[in-house]
Parts: sequence; structure tokens; C-alpha cells
Amino acid sequence: MATLIVVALVTAAVSAGPSSAGPSSAGPSSAGPSSAGPSSAGQGVPPRGTDPPATAEPPGSPPDRPAQKVYLTDLEPAEETPSLYHAWKNGPVTVDGQNYVHGMTVLSDCGKGDRQYALSRGYSRFRAAVGLADDTEDTSPVSFKITGDGKTIHSGTVQLRRPAHIDLDMRGLVRLGLETTRDECGTSTSVSVAIGEPQLEP
Repeated sequence: MATLIVVALVTAAVSAGPSSAGPSSAGPSSAGPSSAGPSSAGQGVPPRGTDPPATAEPPGSPPDRPAQKVYLTDLEPAEETPSLYHAWKNGPVTVDGQNYVHGMTVLSDCGKGDRQYALSRGYSRFRAAVGLADDTEDTSPVSFKITGDGKTIHSGTVQLRRPAHIDLDMRGLVRLGLETTRDECGTSTSVSVAIGEPQLEP
């Protein structure tokens, strides 16, 4: 009996040898460190709840110009020298047989009269036809001057049937002035200076 038990134990020991399964063939994970670099998300983006910084205008930038031409007759004068001897009026005019739908006249009796318009550097050119109105009561010549920021940019003598066609550079100007002067005083009649199609262009 003892011999049979010993044989049985030896047989069991031989059967229960080390496992035939070797160490796992799976080596360390081939997956290396992530190739993705640091996350780029959020770079250059302002924190949530904040407004992006405003873009500053470069110093000295010109203001936005109007999209189309503007007639002086559609603008309110910034300044007008009050005078008993000068009366400005907007309306159609006729100069040397030419009719102008947009126009203005100034009745000049004596001395100087002027109007000022604010440009605010918003225009590039001023165009107009200047002369004595065909229906003027007196045909005496009158001095006419255009100023830009107080400096004379055009001057001449207005006469009947000899209109002057004005085309002036307005870039960078803040004020436009129209001025008439009549030296011949003491008469009972007025000279009507007409300005046809006075227009500012962007």
C-alpha cells in the first residue's frame, strides 16, 4: 500500500511540471509617447467673456468722405456775416444764358459780405460757375474771393456775360469761404452775383 501511494505521488509530480506557456511574448507597449505636441487650442484667443482689443486708427487718418457730391445749397452755412448791404439767397440762377437749377445769389449794395461752410476735411474739390446774374439790376463789376481756412485760393472780378468756371482743390481744408466786395457805394441799385451749381466732391 505504501508503495502504491509513493508511485501515485511521483506520477502526480511529473504531470504537474512548470507551465509550458512561456513568458508573454508581448513586449512592452510599442506605443511611444504621444506625437502630438502641446495643445494649440486657445492660443491667441482672448479669455471667454472678454472683448477683443479695439483696432486703433492711425494718427492723422482722414475722416470718411461722403459717397457723392454735395451742393452748397443743401448745406447750412457755418457762418454768415450779417449786413444790411448783402442778402444771400438759394435758388435757380441764370448766368450768361445758362440756367442752373442749384444756385445762390448775393445782392451786393456796398462793402463786403461773406459765407462760411464747414468742410471738416471731407471733400476733395469745389466746382461752380460764378458771374453776374442775367437779371441783375446793376451791372457794375464786383470783386469775388474764395478762401480755404482763411487763405485766398481764388480771386477775381465778376462781370456781366463773363462767368468764371471754378475748379479748386479742397483736400485737407476745414472751412470754405465765399466773399463778395463792392467798392462802389452810394448807389440806389444792387448788383446780383450768381453762383451756379456750387458743388463739393468727395
